[in-house]
Amino acid sequence: MPADETPLDGWMTTIRRVGDTVRRPTGPWSASVHRVLEHLAAVGFPASPRLHGVDPDGCEVLDWIDGQTVGRPPWPSWAWDDRVLISVGHLLRDYHEAVRDVVVPPDARWRTGTGAPGRGEIVCHNDVGPPNLVFDGMRIIGLIDWDLAAPARPEWDLAHAAWMTVPLMDPVRARNHGIDLTVDDQAERLRVLCAAYGMPADVDVIGVVTRRIDATVAAVTSAQRRDDPALVRLGAFVPAMRAAATYVRVNATTLR
Repeated sequence: MPADETPLDGWMTTIRRVGDTVRRPTGPWSASVHRVLEHLAAVGFPASPRLHGVDPDGCEVLDWIDGQTVGRPPWPSWAWDDRVLISVGHLLRDYHEAVRDVVVPPDARWRTGTGAPGRGEIVCHNDVGPPNLVFDGMRIIGLIDWDLAAPARPEWDLAHAAWMTVPLMDPVRARNHGIDLTVDDQAERLRVLCAAYGMPADVDVIGVVTRRIDATVAAVTSAQRRDDPALVRLGAFVPAMRAAATYVRVNATTLR
């Protein structure tokens, strides 16, 4: 291993830091993701890593964003500060505005499907949560791991962010992630996140959250048939995902 190369703790794939860059394996979806990253760089969205092409090993070369990350659960107490929650809402809103006019071909390939955004859709990041954020104190300075980007409605992104950052799961599992809270606390944190994003009051966020979790379970299950090893590794989390969906449905009235 070169002196300036360091392996990084990737959830889904092998990632390396080489100097001031990050090297990640590419796939059939990478050209579409690269088009999105190039668009974000062109419009000046500050939180996405800049793309520097593909190296001789077939890995994409991205900027290293220097800051704090949460690592694996339990996440540090500062990750649950309301200021972080507000920063997530602002980041997501700014990203959605920045990506709204990206142009992708109608046959664009994504990790979980094909096509350009339809009516009312944008290219969502689809994996916004503490593990994919880089922080400077309570402020988010980086949004990383774009492999799951694909067209969807904006609230699809917010639903995933709520699931992970409120978090929307039973209190025992939430405690394992580093936070003690009740369902009333979750309802208040969800309100803070939605207000920071500017989500219209007539959007049924809780309904979207349950559909979002169900879709994640379906995607992981489908990956087993497509032989996508990175997504297959997420199969270990399917019971927790199903439990989260059940918890949100049971507590939907309070959370709303």
